[in-house]
Amino acid sequence: MNRTNVRSQAQELQLPIEKFEHRSSAAVYENYEEYVYSGAAGFAMSLGHRALDLGVEARFNRRILEIGGAVKPHFSWMRRQEIESYVISDTTPLLEKLGQRPDLPAWTHVHHFDEDPGLATLEGDFTRILASHVLEHIPNPEEAILRWCGLLAPDGLLSIALPCDPGWAWRAGQLVTMRKAMRLNGITKREKDLIMAREHVNAPQRLLAILRYYFESPRVLWLPALVPVVDLNLICVVQAHRADFRKGS
Repeated sequence: MNRTNVRSQAQELQLPIEKFEHRSSAAVYENYEEYVYSGAAGFAMSLGHRALDLGVEARFNRRILEIGGAVKPHFSWMRRQEIESYVISDTTPLLEKLGQRPDLPAWTHVHHFDEDPGLATLEGDFTRILASHVLEHIPNPEEAILRWCGLLAPDGLLSIALPCDPGWAWRAGQLVTMRKAMRLNGITKREKDLIMAREHVNAPQRLLAILRYYFESPRVLWLPALVPVVDLNLICVVQAHRADFRKGS
């Protein structure tokens, strides 16, 4: 059942869901960077971003596509000398806020999710595609992975960071940051839980199974515990080479 159907059924039952939808979505866009990139949540996000570049050769950073990076682009954690072009694909409200940043490098370009067919002109062009905390939100992650693989150059690299939700460590972190989320977004704990249930629709185990099916031996890093147990970690980082794509898949 999609969200439109949920909303229409709630209206029939005279539930005040429209008020929550409007208030929560507007607040999240307004305060998302402060909530996600400060305090304990900021530590976890920064940990994932820094891990995305561990062991990555400079040659992969020439032509980059970052999916969902408008709030705080990954180049904030990168050496920038090798970058020739950097395309950020995200939703319109977040790209509009990104465009207001005075420190945006000249080699940065933006691309709206709603205009995804326009990326077809860039098939096989990117030396690296970054997706930090994106795949867990996408209803059909397998389709997205295959689409991104088509955009990579033959020797390109797919770099993905995933939250270890619903692992114990991740859930404990959510409890630590709950009060800040409620204060910044003007929502209750029940509303925050509903937002997370709507947004994080894919567990990391499922996403890893998809990636391991299509790519030969992707490199996986678990943080901070380093052992491959979802409950003990906050972030899972995956590096998959386009050259390792299983052509018979």
